[in-house]
Amino acid sequence: MSPWPVKVNTINGQSPLKITKTRHGTDYDYNYSFYADNLDHKISSSISIDVPKVYKADHQISFMFDQNLPALKKTDKTATKDKIPTAKLASTSHPKRDESKSGQKTQDPDALISQAKKQSEDVKKEEVELAAQRLKQNQKNRLDNEYNERMFYYVMLGGIICLIILIVACVFFVLSIKNNKI
Repeated sequence: MSPWPVKVNTINGQSPLKITKTRHGTDYDYNYSFYADNLDHKISSSISIDVPKVYKADHQISFMFDQNLPALKKTDKTATKDKIPTAKLASTSHPKRDESKSGQKTQDPDALISQAKKQSEDVKKEEVELAAQRLKQNQKNRLDNEYNERMFYYVMLGGIICLIILIVACVFFVLSIKNNKI
């Protein structure tokens, strides 16, 4: 997965105010804060999910908060972002959490199935392309290895012939010196 597989683009009509990523063992918690005057209605959000070579999509989701929350404090409109009360959203890193509690809008099952089929076809297409590239590279490597093997034998044969010529030349040189001394 990428370092930020889920990105909140907007929430309650604004960019997230505070984004944190906290590690818990092998899991990560992603927290996105936002400003809201009223939590009695659905809070809409636009998110992007990007898990490289697995899943990439934009989604519209909504959050419905428990009505037993304490009332929000009214603040001066000139307050800085640090002084604005925020409502923390649930972490996006735990797939085991109950999705129905988040108030996520359900999408048309046929649309989800067709989207999943398209993404599956895209992944299969990428796998076929990758396999073709690997096959082409393997063929190139095999041809290179055959060429290198032939060259090795030619170099060895040439070296042996040169060594024989050198030995014969040395023998004639030694014999000619010996014959000149006699």
